[in-house]
Amino acid sequence: MATSITATNKSPLIAIVAWLLLALATFSYVIRFVVKLSHRSLSFESDDSLMTGSLLFCIAQSVATIVRADHGFGKPLGDVLPEKINASLKAEMAANVFYILSVLLARLSLLSLITKLTPNRQHQFVSFALGGLIIVWSIISVFAAALECRLPNSWDYTREKCINRIAWWIVSDIVNILAETVLIMTPVYIICIVQWTVSKKILFSIPFIVRICTIAAYVVDIIIWKNFVGPSPDPFFAEWQVSVTTQVIQCSCLCSTCVLYLKSFLKSVETGFGLDYDLRSSGLELTASNLSSEVLTQSAPMPKQSKGSTKGRIFGGRAPRFGSVSITITIIASGLDLP
Repeated sequence: MATSITATNKSPLIAIVAWLLLALATFSYVIRFVVKLSHRSLSFESDDSLMTGSLLFCIAQSVATIVRADHGFGKPLGDVLPEKINASLKAEMAANVFYILSVLLARLSLLSLITKLTPNRQHQFVSFALGGLIIVWSIISVFAAALECRLPNSWDYTREKCINRIAWWIVSDIVNILAETVLIMTPVYIICIVQWTVSKKILFSIPFIVRICTIAAYVVDIIIWKNFVGPSPDPFFAEWQVSVTTQVIQCSCLCSTCVLYLKSFLKSVETGFGLDYDLRSSGLELTASNLSSEVLTQSAPMPKQSKGSTKGRIFGGRAPRFGSVSITITIIASGLDLP
């Protein structure tokens, strides 16, 4: 692969972007893991497994993209040898499938975290339902990406009869924008019903709202498909821009999920609707028969600092079960005063 980036050779640029964003995604995952260790939690839960899977598919997608660039992707179709074109198109199909799976697992990891943060059954049901819809859409997307063209060469859109690829990927981006919007609004809504000051609600909504960056990348992707790839007489070359936005979307989705594991965010969010965590600050004990987040959102005065024991660990243990149970929850001095 040539090392110089020119108007007709974007292959080196594609490889550079892939390596840089893969490094950023991996760094975010490592920071997340370090934060978990700092909380003395060695348990490997569902959100951890999902995020690990997301990173592995991210690595696979980045490698496939680099292979594409090494086989001529990023150059005009006429400048690439036929055997390299075929290898590049196969790598593109694999990269698209890995990309869809990476984004899927990152989203499911976020939803898994949300279900642990709120004890409200309705909120948990919404998270499970949204997760189911995301899984169904991702399955459809995987089949569409793997079977864009007529068999047996379903990857070769330069010669075989294919679906309207431009329309499909635009529709896919629109659906993904809607999914990201819901993934932002759900936790923000939960934060809004907690009895915090407006400034505190805004502060702890920011880690979720940062997913707007992913939405912006989807919008750019739509513009590229419609205004650059669609009218181009050489889509093989024109799609180098789509490759870059795909890398950005994938990295943004993974990093915006990992940022939720910042130590300061997790400690603060415990006061509002986390019932399963360990806080090294002061706390109080509460025995309840039917505890839900509605209790946490009742209007109540701010308490004085109280002493008590804390149980559970961040990322550790299970969410409290409903019914006649006795549980210990942790409330810091700035938290809510439960009746």
